[in-house]
Amino acid sequence: MAIVTWDGSSSTDYGTAANWDTGSVPTSSDDVIIANVSNDCVLDGSRSVNSFTVLSGGDFNGNTETLTVVGEADGSGATTNGYAVKFETGSEVVGTTTGITITTPAATNVLMQPTTGNVRDLTINHASAVVNIRNNTTLSRNLTITAGELTTTSDSYALTVTGITTIGDGTGGTPDEATLTCNGSTCSFGSGVTADFGLKVRANGTFVGGTGTHTAGGFNMDQNAAAKATMTSGVMTINSEKTSANKAWRVEYGGDTFDNNNGTVKFQLNGFDTRMSMRGASHANNAFHNLIIDGDGDTRQISPDNGNKIKVDNDLTITRGKLVMGINHELEVGGDVVIDDASDTAELEMGSSSNISPKAATFGSLTIGNDGTYKATSGTTTITGIESGASRSVLNSGTLTHNSGTFLFNGAMDQKVSTNSTGRFNNITLNKSNNDFVFIDSSTTVEGNLDITMGDNTRQCRPSATSGAITVTGDVIVREGILLRAANDCTGAMSFGGLKLESGSIYAATSATTTITNRLTGESHLWKNDGGTFNHNNGTVKFNDNDHSAVKENTFYNVEVESNLGDYAVSFEAQGGGGNAFTILNNLTITRGDFELANADDTCDIHGQTIINGSSNSAARFNNDKNQTATITHHGLVTIIQGTYHVEDGATVNMAGIRNVGGLVD
Repeated sequence: MAIVTWDGSSSTDYGTAANWDTGSVPTSSDDVIIANVSNDCVLDGSRSVNSFTVLSGGDFNGNTETLTVVGEADGSGATTNGYAVKFETGSEVVGTTTGITITTPAATNVLMQPTTGNVRDLTINHASAVVNIRNNTTLSRNLTITAGELTTTSDSYALTVTGITTIGDGTGGTPDEATLTCNGSTCSFGSGVTADFGLKVRANGTFVGGTGTHTAGGFNMDQNAAAKATMTSGVMTINSEKTSANKAWRVEYGGDTFDNNNGTVKFQLNGFDTRMSMRGASHANNAFHNLIIDGDGDTRQISPDNGNKIKVDNDLTITRGKLVMGINHELEVGGDVVIDDASDTAELEMGSSSNISPKAATFGSLTIGNDGTYKATSGTTTITGIESGASRSVLNSGTLTHNSGTFLFNGAMDQKVSTNSTGRFNNITLNKSNNDFVFIDSSTTVEGNLDITMGDNTRQCRPSATSGAITVTGDVIVREGILLRAANDCTGAMSFGGLKLESGSIYAATSATTTITNRLTGESHLWKNDGGTFNHNNGTVKFNDNDHSAVKENTFYNVEVESNLGDYAVSFEAQGGGGNAFTILNNLTITRGDFELANADDTCDIHGQTIINGSSNSAARFNNDKNQTATITHHGLVTIIQGTYHVEDGATVNMAGIRNVGGLVD
């Protein structure tokens, strides 16, 4: 082994013996030093040396050839002990053509801090090599680790690879044969490249991301058990794609080879419509921890490819651009989903605008900002928690398009739903086994059904304020728990399509008016109590249907009948079948349509006034035409302003008094 120093006494040609102080061209057993001389050293072909040092003021031109370094300096002469490659401060890499391969069979160091230029390509290729970067390092083209390890060391030197970073030889076997360890370094891998993925982990390769901030022009892992990646616990920004594949991210292997390390992946794909593969349906480990979509407005989008689920363990944030799920893709987010852009467009779409996905979406919480849009699945969006640092589960200040889907709230805590007028739900299902509340803001409208299972009869679904209102166009079915109860009784107006109380459930009504507008789906009833409890709270129930319909309940406080068509009847039946008592504790008001008793032998007690006030004598009727045999008792005054009071001959009618202003008694 010898120390051979470049003196350039004859020419710039590396292969000319006269240009070396020993009078011979260096071999793989020599430590090579490039000194500060007049003639710059130009590599003449593929050469091997033991170690390679460029002194301050020295210039080296790789000439598109490759210099292989097989060992390291031993500290003798002008060499530095333990360094395989050293470009001292003040040295120069001439052009962009220098390629270096390190095959040192041991731990070694590299220092590449030329004042001018950068090494083009760096290759690590020995199973026993552990190459420690000892300064902030930039490569003007590619980094390839075929075998061995490259590490930024505990000092966390920055690493910038302008071209492609490839880890592993792709032949299979086991991981960890080729490793890149980033520690706490700021790293950039092919930022903006489009010819390939900027960072590739192939079979036999291992990426250890550490804790630093990373940027990559796309990320790819081989579909092979021997490809392994642990991402940075900081932020990795993906800023371009492999254009020929139209992909910016590809992780598809189903084994335990991908670890998100509780870090964040940010897609900042200005100028790209791209796709990503993240096979997570049956592979729980293939998940993002935090995912950020930050495109450049509504003209750009990122979509999943392959597999049938995108999984995010923690938060999904869309600040600009779109995340568009495919028709066969589920989306599962364990934490918060935030869709917002202060100046542009941010959208989450479950399927395309023309082909909405029926696949499930599961979120910890959902926040839609002023410029955000959630185009929901036509299946079920499940909300499992509340927003971090807040009490709400859904907050919509932007646009929520329900696509005839269902929102399911099943979090093991109190959950709050708040949406504006452009964010109407279709169906809401509450299925909570714990002792929790669901608060619904007064601005919320449910255009489909509200289905409530709250676990026991102490848990409540109610407005977030006692004066709040809830509007449900379809069915309200209370299976367990309480609909509407607050510390003080609710005072806001409620409107439901139809109401069903199953055994063990409670409707603790508003003290204002509950309006019932439609039959229950598949039934003849507007209101059906099948073993639940109705607490009237001195409120009014108004029946405003458009068909001949039934009501099953024993006791109301105030009742109003105002059918949309005047000749339609609302037929009231007591619980338990015929022969039972139907009671109105205060007033009965009929303004349109018929009030009638469903069973001939049900007694009827009306303790307040009975007021019949229609637009004509046929428009509003107390119409007892069921061959009544039981007793009807009016404890208060019966007033007929315009309308009809009709009873059959078999009925017994007790009245405190009757006043006929302009109606008809029949």
